[in-house]
Amino acid sequence: MAGIDDIGRIEELVSSIRSNVATKPGTKYYVASTRGNDNYDGLSRDHPVHSINAAIALAGHGDIIHIERDTYDEAVSIPAGKIGLRIICEPGVYIVNTTPGMVVTIASACVYWEGGIIETNGQIGLQVNDQWFIGKDIRAYNCTVGFDMLSDHPLLINCRTNETATAGFNITEDSGYYIDCACHGAAASRGFYLSNTNAHNNVFHRCATLGCTAGGYECVAGADENLFSRCAQSSLCAGPTDAGASNTWASHSENSQITAGNTVQDDLGHLNTRQGRMLCTMDFWSTPQEELGIPGAAATQTLPSVTVADLPAGATIVHAIAIVKFRMIDNINVGANKLDGATVAATSQVIQVRDDTPGTWRDAINFVDDQFSLAASTREGGDVLIGSIDIAVEVDGNDTYNFQYLLAKADLASINWNDVQTGLRILYSI
Repeated sequence: MAGIDDIGRIEELVSSIRSNVATKPGTKYYVASTRGNDNYDGLSRDHPVHSINAAIALAGHGDIIHIERDTYDEAVSIPAGKIGLRIICEPGVYIVNTTPGMVVTIASACVYWEGGIIETNGQIGLQVNDQWFIGKDIRAYNCTVGFDMLSDHPLLINCRTNETATAGFNITEDSGYYIDCACHGAAASRGFYLSNTNAHNNVFHRCATLGCTAGGYECVAGADENLFSRCAQSSLCAGPTDAGASNTWASHSENSQITAGNTVQDDLGHLNTRQGRMLCTMDFWSTPQEELGIPGAAATQTLPSVTVADLPAGATIVHAIAIVKFRMIDNINVGANKLDGATVAATSQVIQVRDDTPGTWRDAINFVDDQFSLAASTREGGDVLIGSIDIAVEVDGNDTYNFQYLLAKADLASINWNDVQTGLRILYSI
């Protein structure tokens, strides 16, 4: 059992995490199901979009989506590349998918979601497929699984499930933090189910289960070194069941009589080194290149390199994407022009990045056929192209990284980009 001092240290860490769940300003988009219109820009309360998915399509990295109190019938999907997106639900937001199907799917890193009631009949409520998700004050009702946590480093605060048929919280990966979460399950359901051998180094603090007759808490074999601190279950719940190793049950209300291999101090060490790591972001840019031509015959074009410097010692890169921007775009042909992706190899029309040692060219930004459609002899303002492909396997630390435009080709010679810069956006933990 943990002593008073040990529990006090856990409480201090919980308080610190709560106070640091903060957001910085970004572009805000408004959603209102009854009075919104998906043809609006969503940039004010007077012109909200109708659907949550419409707002997600408009939003970029770090932007905010404010959902007005209303009922939304849709399968909400946050795709890869919407890094740092923040969803804020007013009290009374109710999201249901009557198709039926999963209600919310999150496939991007570092998404923050606050509030809302999620309901689906016989499907998953909210599924997380990328790391560093933060969920706060979310309710899942009448689902098979309320929260399906399929990626590492999530943080859930005060999230609740009711009448879940299979599991309130299905946890398959490591280093999650679950604070003040609770599950009211239907018969033969589990509350907190660590269902995979990768489910280790998770922390559960002040969590509770009720009515989960298959198990209030269950760790499968291989789900090791997890900490359950001040958690509780009703007498109607089976378990807890622990087939893992070195799990610690500190002040569990149904004292499972498990002999834990780790002390609470050992688990607090994991807590400090794994859960206490900060997630930061930095952008790095090349020097400008005056012009890049996209010719009428396919040819690979060299882009300026980017030097990554000043990442702190001990930083671990968790996500990296490429960025390309240009001040103007110029069609110098007397006919209408655009990218030609139909007559060249399937691997072309892509920005690639590699380590300059050299490393392996990695796809970073994909183009599509007929992109950049331009009228004859036309000059337009430029654009910023933000990749959705994680290239952290190649961009792995302080170094110089080469860029190229593989087999660039326009319909006609030629389309020119003016004042071109390349960049890398890196998310890292320390």
